Amino acid sequence: MGLWDKAWPGGSIRLGLALGAAPLDGAARVPLEFMPLEVLGHALLQSANFDAIAGGYYAGDTRGGSIIAKLDASPTEGDEVWFDDHAGTWGTYPLLIDPNGSEFEDAGDGSNPAEPMACDGSARFCLKFTDGKWRPR
Repeated sequence: MGLWDKAWPGGSIRLGLALGAAPLDGAARVPLEFMPLEVLGHALLQSANFDAIAGGYYAGDTRGGSIIAKLDASPTEGDEVWFDDHAGTWGTYPLLIDPNGSEFEDAGDGSNPAEPMACDGSARFCLKFTDGKWRPR
């Protein structure tokens, strides 16, 4: 079992990997075949609905269908959350991001900024909470 700290643009994450055992923090174990090297040290792979916390970097695997990432209900100025189309499937099954009571920056396309946003094309992006809204960074 290996345990190390890994720094990345949004902060740092403590990772524990074990073959055949759950990580030390009790989180769900990700099958190793779904963890490419560029993601292994950074992103938390998600293939079901999840809570996206500030400072997190999430690889949304939607091969089994769309999933929902729910943002923090009480974000603070400067919070950032990173998302990555790990499996390259958002074009088929989008990642849906729920602002959870907050709003997204108005896209100017007539969409409701308080409703979940569908991510169906970008490979990697960050949302930053500034001036009371989630904005792409």
